[in-house]
Amino acid sequence: MIAKSHPSSITIRPSRQMFGDVTVPGDKMIAQIGVLLAAMGDGESVITGYPWFGENIRLPQALQGLGVHINTSMADGEPATLAGVPAPTPPTASNIASSDSTPGGYGQATPTAAELNLPPMPGSLHIRGCRRQLSPLAEPLDCGESGTALRLLTALLAGQPFATRITAGAHLSSLKLQPLMAVLGHMKADIRPQGPAADRPPFLVNPAPVKGIQLRAPHDNGQLKTAVLLAGLFAQGTTSIIQQRPARNHVEKMLEHFHCRPIVQGQTVRIKGGSTLYGEDLRIPGDFTLAAAWIGAAAAMPRGLVTVRDIGLNPNRTKFLRVLLRMGADIHARETSGTMSSRAYTRAVLAGPIFLRESVDYSGPEPVGFLTVTGRALRGVRVEAEEIPYLVDELPVIVAMAAVASGETVIEGLGELRAKSPDRMAAMAENLRAMGVPVVERPDSMEIQGSGGRSLRGAPVSTYGDALIGIGTAVAAIFARGTTTITEAACIYGAYPDFYADLQRLTGTDESTWTKLARKVSRMVET
Repeated sequence: MIAKSHPSSITIRPSRQMFGDVTVPGDKMIAQIGVLLAAMGDGESVITGYPWFGENIRLPQALQGLGVHINTSMADGEPATLAGVPAPTPPTASNIASSDSTPGGYGQATPTAAELNLPPMPGSLHIRGCRRQLSPLAEPLDCGESGTALRLLTALLAGQPFATRITAGAHLSSLKLQPLMAVLGHMKADIRPQGPAADRPPFLVNPAPVKGIQLRAPHDNGQLKTAVLLAGLFAQGTTSIIQQRPARNHVEKMLEHFHCRPIVQGQTVRIKGGSTLYGEDLRIPGDFTLAAAWIGAAAAMPRGLVTVRDIGLNPNRTKFLRVLLRMGADIHARETSGTMSSRAYTRAVLAGPIFLRESVDYSGPEPVGFLTVTGRALRGVRVEAEEIPYLVDELPVIVAMAAVASGETVIEGLGELRAKSPDRMAAMAENLRAMGVPVVERPDSMEIQGSGGRSLRGAPVSTYGDALIGIGTAVAAIFARGTTTITEAACIYGAYPDFYADLQRLTGTDESTWTKLARKVSRMVET
């Protein structure tokens, strides 16, 4: 349970329960791809579930500036508009974080929507497509600290018949945009630096006859693949991407949803320049990576029980569940509907073994459903190198679960991740050591000696400016003895504004009827 929370730090006290239902924010990558494709299409689209907070607002604002008609409606149906919505506050020394350069892009440190004085979360975005015909901007296009907006808009504007000057926030301007700039250069894009470095903003994107290429992707980089395919829409000829292994396929699914079907053959994805997009409604699923925190915490909490609703269940994003299975989670797929009653929750808690109920909706481009997990003691496992590309964003939670499990967990194949900033594995190792957990780091692997949570103790730790490090550490702190203070916590607000409120409710500080019942059942079982 949480004693206090604010953007600079939070203090977490241990809890002995995880109960309730929770809905996580919409998947930011799917949301931004969907909004961009709808904007470039012919016809109208309604996007529901857009994560309307932090730097996610940058992309719709930029598209509106480029001539796309975008309005919002509130959940109660009242119309609204993006006009006059303030841009996110520029980062300061207290809220700077690493750019969203990681596959899922969870790193930005931005205040909550309330702190930005933004309107309520819109029920939907209403977009009238521009039929691939954007309008030039009189002023520079400011991407703030949104690396996703910067990459996707740079690729999109490379094939436009007008010049655009693109700027970014101080932190994002300090990061290299390789290999995107190199790939766009091979496509004959005319991008000229306006600052001291050729591969960092600001830069001027001039009109140029962009040409399709064949790219052999060096690793699974969803943003790079998405940006290159977007540039390929305006290129001459065909653009092909050859992937080393099955990778996140959100952009392929989104293109097909908006009636521009890419050619997928094995690990190769092709798109023809000049292809037309058509408007289509889209529902954004909840972010599986953010849901992993609650799934993992509930799985490790004896008699815990949490339902995560409306999350994306793309098979390329849910490998985390396989790791939980090996750790001892007893997972069953069953058809179910509605919310379990308090009495049903009680019966499930007393029944004992972990179970997972899955009800999946395949009507949209991404499978969406809800997962229900109950908890028991977990055991350490070995995570193989070939699994790592599918677990990059969930690794901080896996490390936290390893600390709570009994026995040793070995995670291999971490070499490439060590080059990222910040190094999430090194940060999690430092935090766990501060909390009393033995951790051995090697250049390509990590060993965590779990003790069933008995060695975990509260301590001062840090997010190191990365939301997923903070979330993973917070999950471990639930099981610790004593309080844990997490500093540099502003970044978590940029990825999941209600994370602490949800944690407070799930761990028992919400005095709802069910929480009281859950506590009563827990005491009865213990005695």
